[in-house]
Amino acid sequence: MPVVQTERGDLWFADHRHDRSALATLLIHGIGSHQDWAIQIRRLQALNAIAIDLSGHGRSPGAGRDSVAAYAEAVAALLDTLGLPRVRLAGHSMGGAIALTLALSQPKRVASLILIATGARLPVNADLLAAAQSDVEGAVDRIVEWSWAAADPALKAAGKARLMQLAATTLAGDLAACDAFDVRDLLHELHQPCLIIGGKKDRMTPFAYSETLHAGITGSTLVGIENGGHMLMLEGPEGISEVIRIWLVQNSDN
Repeated sequence: MPVVQTERGDLWFADHRHDRSALATLLIHGIGSHQDWAIQIRRLQALNAIAIDLSGHGRSPGAGRDSVAAYAEAVAALLDTLGLPRVRLAGHSMGGAIALTLALSQPKRVASLILIATGARLPVNADLLAAAQSDVEGAVDRIVEWSWAAADPALKAAGKARLMQLAATTLAGDLAACDAFDVRDLLHELHQPCLIIGGKKDRMTPFAYSETLHAGITGSTLVGIENGGHMLMLEGPEGISEVIRIWLVQNSDN
């Protein structure tokens, strides 16, 4: 689980691949860290996964980026460093925006997409944007309130702790990057197999965002989780793992 030097800065990753000759899946988190992917998903054999921490998040040093495109460039640089010309991308929230951006800018290196609780546009509440500039804990409390459908206090506390570890500039920058993101007019350019999973009780990225993705990406598969919030992978990891496993069996992207 090293930190590697890339042309776009140093990045930490955890390599959970069981087969180095098979297609790998890069797990891209949102405003948080690789720990937002439940361990059941990180170790799902069918994914052959590599989990990363984006710059300024979790175990990766440096500062966060100021745009989704800049994060996508950093992810591409990591793939270059690891010698991975083609991968499957799985992205949650802002990570989904990063995955979409990379699939649009470098389609030949993206075999397929798994998009969870994300959208082609990610507008951020104006009050939340303002709070991130002046009241970090208040902003984090609001994110936590809107992110969890489950009432498990331990999950919420752990989620808050991960967000509070971010530098204030990183949190504010991530929210601004999401707010500026919009690829709705480009979705027709995506032709990779695509699984879209959304929570029907998600208050951060409402399920309608998943429906827009599904309508715009030809041949995509949409799965709605009835009682799911924004943090689907931690609220119900076994169910999400099974949805992913079944889709991978049904959709060859090698």
